[in-house]
Amino acid sequence: MPLIFSCWRYLLLCLAGLTPCAWSQDAPGLQHIYLPTAARERTLDVLLWYPTAPGGQALLLEENRLFKGTPVRQDAPVAPGRYPLLLLSHGSGGNAAGMGWLAGPLAQRGYIVAAPNHPGTTTADSTPEATMRIWERPADISAVLTALLAQPDWQARIQPNRVAVLGFSLGGHTALALAGARVNLDRYARYCEDPAAMTVRLGECRWLAGSPVGLRQLDAAHFGQSFKDPRIQQAIAIDPGLAQAFEANSLHSITVPVQIINLGRPGTHPRAVEGAPLAQAIPGSSYATVPDAIHFSFLRECQANGRAILAEEGEPDPLCDDGGSRARADIHAELLRLVSRALLSP
Repeated sequence: MPLIFSCWRYLLLCLAGLTPCAWSQDAPGLQHIYLPTAARERTLDVLLWYPTAPGGQALLLEENRLFKGTPVRQDAPVAPGRYPLLLLSHGSGGNAAGMGWLAGPLAQRGYIVAAPNHPGTTTADSTPEATMRIWERPADISAVLTALLAQPDWQARIQPNRVAVLGFSLGGHTALALAGARVNLDRYARYCEDPAAMTVRLGECRWLAGSPVGLRQLDAAHFGQSFKDPRIQQAIAIDPGLAQAFEANSLHSITVPVQIINLGRPGTHPRAVEGAPLAQAIPGSSYATVPDAIHFSFLRECQANGRAILAEEGEPDPLCDDGGSRARADIHAELLRLVSRALLSP
């Protein structure tokens, strides 16, 4: 086989996670940075995972009594070269560090991965009022992209023609919105006003009902505007939030590759995050499900006594359960394979 084709074959296998990458160390690099954004009155707290040269401080990111940490090399040098950029958007009440189990391996496969903590919808900083301001999250991601491309050190490492966005839950809406999808406020309000939506544990309607500002009081034009960022060349949405509110014509008009993933077998996904109809409406999109998983399977692996801790604290959500016999590590491995292969798509 000619050397050039052999090299390309190795690169594809490496990025797909089917063979070790030459630049992989025992952990990816991690930097914690703060980026300005005109859309908010404060800076964005952003985590960056990346391929590393040797060095940095080895540690477990966000190891705590409930969740296992993920290995990183803090402030390690960036490995020479230019890499695709993946922007991550966490779920409502989640955080950037909680996606380290996915971001770290992708960095070891040759990606720079950037994830902001979205103010108002992140861990210990989450309110129903902020959750309804869905326009802030796409603006955060676009601001991170703008800032990274303006900083000489990162601009020199990023391939500007290989920029993708991946979001989970409410972050799934963010990813689709950046690809050009729009939502309809009236349709969403009617969905949340359905008594059935209020009885679903997994769904934002009960959460939003706690806001002193109702959905009907929002500016419909602002809520349903386009947040498309033409610099985004690909979108991946996992259990996308606001699934019942998307405008069909905006889905039909998306031109970038889109991958939608639902956690669980077909027929078991809550309406709040049902992705199959969205995938059917987006030209050329792909759709996959992950059997024996639930929405919370996207969270980090729990410590061995995680269930006991949740019971002790009276937590109603099954944060450490996965709805089947599969270990969460196995579910994560399948998600990593699906995402890696999707990111190889043109």
